[in-house]
Amino acid sequence: MSVVAAADKAWQPHSPLKLYLRPMSRQSGIVSCALFVAAVMTFGQDRKPDDASGRVSFVSDVAPILAKKCVACHGPEKSKGHFRLDSFDWLMKGGESKSASIVPGEPGQSELNRRLSTQDEDDRMPQKDDPLPAAQIALIERWIKEGATFDGPDVRTPLVLLIPKAPHPDPPEVYRHAIGEMGIDLRRPLLLQVSRFDPWKDPLGVIRAYQLAKEKMPEIQLAMVGAMAGDDPQGWEILEKINEEAAKDSDLYVFTNMTGVGNMEVNAFQRSANVVLQKSIREGFGLVVAEAFWKAKAVVAGRAGGIPMQFPAGYEDYLVESAEDCAKRVLFLLENPNIAEAFGRAGQAKIRTEFLLPRLIRDELKLIKDVVG
Repeated sequence: MSVVAAADKAWQPHSPLKLYLRPMSRQSGIVSCALFVAAVMTFGQDRKPDDASGRVSFVSDVAPILAKKCVACHGPEKSKGHFRLDSFDWLMKGGESKSASIVPGEPGQSELNRRLSTQDEDDRMPQKDDPLPAAQIALIERWIKEGATFDGPDVRTPLVLLIPKAPHPDPPEVYRHAIGEMGIDLRRPLLLQVSRFDPWKDPLGVIRAYQLAKEKMPEIQLAMVGAMAGDDPQGWEILEKINEEAAKDSDLYVFTNMTGVGNMEVNAFQRSANVVLQKSIREGFGLVVAEAFWKAKAVVAGRAGGIPMQFPAGYEDYLVESAEDCAKRVLFLLENPNIAEAFGRAGQAKIRTEFLLPRLIRDELKLIKDVVG
């Protein structure tokens, strides 16, 4: 089982991401590290083409390799040598070297194949990282030799959206039952913000955005879920204002830990929401954004703190600075569920690649290797 698969199995479908950020025992840490090292050593060594004809598939075989190992340095946010390969279209355009990155049928004349297989560390891709396993290089070379064909729907589609969707079970019926018991109508769109009732989380701005969106889509519901503390008088004051708004609107729901809403219920809400909001004005990292993306949910959030770094490339327009802009983005996602699904999948891939614990272990191992080497 790969590291990602192990993480998927451990973290789905029951609990928010934050529940697992707790110390390991020394024995558990050693076992986990050993399993991770074994997975890294075997990753990609026995990959076989998925195509029934035996041909290498760009979507199933090549795109996952490029998305995992190459897009970080050759994507929309950063493109070394002016070379991008975050989509098939960009891959075929080449970079500043003027050499064709891919020459169909001719791996020896293809710059990408040369860069992947060279022994020159200054010229090799990926740079400042281990070379691709020989099996993966051979797979890409074979794909080029077979004609470098594209078997996806659109050559401009980002690689991360081309990769076959990993099995992601629907929320268990018990979740839907729990949400329904709280009064939510799951036949209608549900917006969700999970946060403290703090002025920097802008809960009243969230309500205003919801009200603006509801003018054009009356069936929308909003659930606001937050934790209260006895020593936070400001939080209680804000909660009182929120409750005043909720008293005027039967589709605005307010839940707190004081009424029995805990981690399991938060997870149920996140998996059942159509769009997750985090309209922060000031923020630290904003872990609830990562939690929502990990559950493949579209997120509309404030451009504050660490939130932007969690957003997948190409979806920065959903970072908002006003209630009006927030309402506009929410309505667009509700009216275009296919885009919302693609956004959620891209967010999930971003979290999987950059923010799960195996990535931290990988970085530590690489640091140790660099120091020892």
